[in-house]
Amino acid sequence: MRNIIKLTQHCEGHSYATLYAYVKEGCDIFRLKELREKHQMSQCLLGEKLNMNQNTISQYETGLREASYATLIKLADYFDVSVDYLLGRTDNPELNR
Repeated sequence: MRNIIKLTQHCEGHSYATLYAYVKEGCDIFRLKELREKHQMSQCLLGEKLNMNQNTISQYETGLREASYATLIKLADYFDVSVDYLLGRTDNPELNR
């Protein structure tokens, strides 16, 4: 239910049924899988590079687990994108430094 509430702000105007489908089937709100695949990395390799378990990466990608602020920053820094881009709040991956 927490994911649906979070998605409500991002997907304003969609029904709760649509939002539930986004959560259940996975959507681009959390772009970890997209970025990992763009860099041709397996979950296992990314986990090794960031000192995380492969299962944790998988759970982040499927929405079964939420990343902490520190983890979001670590992932965004690794892929050189903004946290907002990683979370799907913007389509601009540029960092504001």
